[in-house]
Amino acid sequence: MNVIRLYQKHIIFVSVLIGIFLRFYTATFGSNYDFETWNIGANLIKDGISVYTIPDSDSWGRFNWGPIWPYTLYIFKVISGEDRLTFHLFLTGYLTIIDLLICFFLYKLFGKLISILYFLSPLTYLITGFALQFENTAILLALIGWYYYLKDSKKYYYLTAVLFGLSLSAKHLLILFPLWLFFYEFIKSKKFDLKVLLLNVFHKFLTYFIFISFFLFEIILHLQNSKDVIEGIVKYVIKYTHLMAYQLLDM
Repeated sequence: MNVIRLYQKHIIFVSVLIGIFLRFYTATFGSNYDFETWNIGANLIKDGISVYTIPDSDSWGRFNWGPIWPYTLYIFKVISGEDRLTFHLFLTGYLTIIDLLICFFLYKLFGKLISILYFLSPLTYLITGFALQFENTAILLALIGWYYYLKDSKKYYYLTAVLFGLSLSAKHLLILFPLWLFFYEFIKSKKFDLKVLLLNVFHKFLTYFIFISFFLFEIILHLQNSKDVIEGIVKYVIKYTHLMAYQLLDM
């Protein structure tokens, strides 16, 4: 049994090394148009301009993410300076760490095989090394929240609400998940309990409040241009579609 466990640990270790190598190797392929947006977004924040106020005449820089991502970009841009390759590699390293944390919680929830398959999936290292997409951060936060929810939803009541809210604030991929969870909890209850129902409602309210509060902070931070910020959030976050992205690229 000890030999088998040691063998499994070696497989996991080698898989992690291969996954990390493939992510950074893919980063050497270059980047797509999103990387231009990341550079623009970081520079806008440096100049005190909201990323949601980019005019339609500019074919780059459409931010359909929550404010967490552009400010994350700004931090790495400051660290890397004006060197594009360094900036790219910093982002790849950050997203690789997020992928490793996702693997850890996938392992906790579903076992070794699922976590290894995720980390070695070509899609993940293309997204992390080449496309540099932030969605894995939203997935990680939701996954951690789900892990603690399954562990003890009462004990981690506030923690799960905050994690789900932060997940939506990073990227609203799971915007309907709190609603689904509300009805799941309601149906799971075998008898009607007003206190339980109110706790359920407040939990979801807190999740969505955290999500909205990041955008409110962005509006307050740029109060002089609040109208433009609000219009940008509505157009490029709430009403965003992939078709819109292709139309902007054709400008």
